[in-house]
Amino acid sequence: GSIYNSIGNIVNNNFNFIGEKIIWLETGLSTKVPEVKNKTGNIWENSETELDISLDNISYNEFEKYIKKCKELGYDVNATKKTDEYLAYNNEGYYLDLSHIGSTMNIKLYAPLKGEENFEWPDHQFATLIPKLENKTGTIKTKEEKKLEFSLYDIKENEVEQYFNDCEKNGFSIDSKKEKTTFKGFNSGGYKLSISYNDRNVMSIIIESPRKLEKINWPTSGPATLLPNPTVSKGEISIDFDWSFSAYIEMSIDEYNNYIEKCIEKGFKKDYRSKYYFTADKGDDVNLTVSYEGFNIVYISIKDYNEF
Repeated sequence: GSIYNSIGNIVNNNFNFIGEKIIWLETGLSTKVPEVKNKTGNIWENSETELDISLDNISYNEFEKYIKKCKELGYDVNATKKTDEYLAYNNEGYYLDLSHIGSTMNIKLYAPLKGEENFEWPDHQFATLIPKLENKTGTIKTKEEKKLEFSLYDIKENEVEQYFNDCEKNGFSIDSKKEKTTFKGFNSGGYKLSISYNDRNVMSIIIESPRKLEKINWPTSGPATLLPNPTVSKGEISIDFDWSFSAYIEMSIDEYNNYIEKCIEKGFKKDYRSKYYFTADKGDDVNLTVSYEGFNIVYISIKDYNEF
């Protein structure tokens, strides 16, 4: 249902009122945030899972007062306050996103995301490679021979860092990259683990089988000919068209850096370079990406839009 009474059109049971004076109604997630009176605004969504509205002619002082009311309602968990934005949860896991742009206040509220109540840890063999988290709801997204992907819900922020550390202790410590909300690493068998954590308390986990590299012959036509020929012979060519080429090549991190230098010597002009990632151009229409993926695997991609 809508949070407003107003004059307008009803399409698919949703109200769409632009700039109409509004009256707060006791339906949907509007019941979870403080009421605003005598304002005009737009309705984008009001359901049991999401609220998205904008209100006109809201001063910054009114915005600050509304934040205070939200705090009094309990939206002060893991709170982040910026000049024109306030983000917070309440104890039930509802996520509030308030912003003030010009004279418009945007109110967004999201109900807690929930997985399957009877969720059980995946019985896939890859799931045995990582620590098991008990008493969590979840959903399995991909369950294939070479890949397992699933999500766990209602993960607390303090659980994330501990889980990343536990995964490293479980063997995913080769070429591991650990940040506050992401983790990537390989184990000694070449299995790749990727974990991401978002602001809805959802942790997504992907485990992939080792990439099998075999002897390859470097192309003698197409955009690959613009590149230095890698000195190694093992790899996997994923794309080989007249205008686009990509491959996974067996290279150490030192060989990766040497290869980048050879690309620069070949006339590629650096666009961006970091420890594990390099992009470059050759003229206006040739784009190159070289990245160290970990476990002695380098990804190379080149596109020649002159031939597209």
